Amino acid sequence: MLSASFKQSFAHKDAMIALYRSLIRHTNRVSTLKIEQSNDAFSKDIQTELFKANIDRKLYMKLLKSELLYIIQDEFRTKNKGKVDNPNKLRERIVAGLELQNNLENIENNKTASINLIEKLVEYRSQKLHEQNWRAEYLKDPGEIDKNKNKDKPALFLKQIASKSKKPPSPLRGFKNLSSKEKENRIKKELLNCEENTQKLLRRYLKKLQTNHEIPTPHLLPYTPESALLPVEETVSTSISIPGSTRKSSIAYAYDLEYINGIVKPGMEFDINKYHYLEHLQSIVNEKGPFKVQIQLTEAGPVSIPYIRMPYPRLNQLKEVALDIKKMMRLVRLKTVWNASGNDVSITEPQFSDGSYSVRGSNGFGDDERLHPKTYYDSLAKGEGLWEYLIDRSVQNDCDRDVASYVKEWSNSLDDATDIVNERLTSYYLKYNKLKSSKSPLLQEQKILQRQMNEHYNEQLNRYMHIIKLIEDNKVFRHSEIVNPDTVTKTYNDYIIENDSRKTKKNQRGMPSLERIGMGKHLGDYLDDVGYHNFKLGVNFDKKLKF
Repeated sequence: MLSASFKQSFAHKDAMIALYRSLIRHTNRVSTLKIEQSNDAFSKDIQTELFKANIDRKLYMKLLKSELLYIIQDEFRTKNKGKVDNPNKLRERIVAGLELQNNLENIENNKTASINLIEKLVEYRSQKLHEQNWRAEYLKDPGEIDKNKNKDKPALFLKQIASKSKKPPSPLRGFKNLSSKEKENRIKKELLNCEENTQKLLRRYLKKLQTNHEIPTPHLLPYTPESALLPVEETVSTSISIPGSTRKSSIAYAYDLEYINGIVKPGMEFDINKYHYLEHLQSIVNEKGPFKVQIQLTEAGPVSIPYIRMPYPRLNQLKEVALDIKKMMRLVRLKTVWNASGNDVSITEPQFSDGSYSVRGSNGFGDDERLHPKTYYDSLAKGEGLWEYLIDRSVQNDCDRDVASYVKEWSNSLDDATDIVNERLTSYYLKYNKLKSSKSPLLQEQKILQRQMNEHYNEQLNRYMHIIKLIEDNKVFRHSEIVNPDTVTKTYNDYIIENDSRKTKKNQRGMPSLERIGMGKHLGDYLDDVGYHNFKLGVNFDKKLKF
């Protein structure tokens, strides 16, 4: 069969369109197909086809015509560059299309052409079945098939392919199965990330203190050497935060590093856990209460679409709504172009000089998916119907059909296309009208989700009560870890294994820069013990500081 290329010259494009029109036109000749009785001279597949045809000739002709139309349209719609840009393959497919046209032209009075047509269809089915089976086998083990395919290629080329296709081992998998040396290397790598996260957060915190005039900038301190400072323009006041005021060298000379490591960092860690996590949980329990599940409407599509709003993304439901909006908008654009008459100003699709429009998703001609309004195809249908009527009349003197019947036969598919677009668009309207009605299934789903939110609130309440009890029992406050007899038992290995168990990178918390085994617990440790969000120095924290 044939694949149309719209990357060729305009003359080539016109020839391809002419061939396509001719093939579509000649499919009407399938009704005149001469069916022979099966005999042993034919192949087994041909005998099977002839046996089916002799059972119900009318039904067989109808199915055969439908299959031919689908194959022709599908092959001309193909966008496989290997089939289009390769001259040899393109020539083979053009020849196949011309042979098909020749068989369709001669099937009325030539039994050989009829058998040839059936043979071509059987070969095409076998080819497609072979391609599907090959793809299924390839997907089972693509690496082995690619290896056999490239075995005669140069060694350097194979090495390059292997390096590109080889997936790097994930550092977040199989920590338990690593050797002692590998575990040590993994921990060292994590500690480098911890140090980077700590320095980044510390610079942000010091910059905020400088901006609030709680600490002086290094430029105001007389003992800070010039080599540790960035040059500042005279118009910039050194009493405010300036660029370079939190560089590593500036911090080392301007501030007491022992005080920063012993007081500032632990205090910052405590404040993050208190203001970002503990108080957030406290506001949920004491002020917000359980999340109220609501049905909201989005006006993104041609109709308002109801959906259930939740505090977390419901990916499957949101994806369904997004895809339905996309499909509805595509159908609306398609319907607008299809029903257009003349230069309709309401059409926003790009228009070409031949009067066609680029309607994405319409499966129209070419890479631009060009589509004409229905009036254009109506005029073609009238011309084709008149042409076929005149040909039949010249061949058959006693032709008992009028021109209107020929035109109607050619126009039926256009009316069917109109009905299909309207039906699909109506189905979406009915679907979402039902979801907005008093009997909407979303109402029952809303009750179920509200029950889940109530249960989640109760869990948060119990978690909060547990945290408060731990804080009161252990008298937790800023720097209380120095005298807290309740010690930390969680190791680096525990943090890494816990991260490995999390499915997505977003949910991975990392590990602290200090293991703190045997040291007193602070607020973050107690939040971690009850399974709530917490922060430990060394973990990435990119939220805006609330304190």
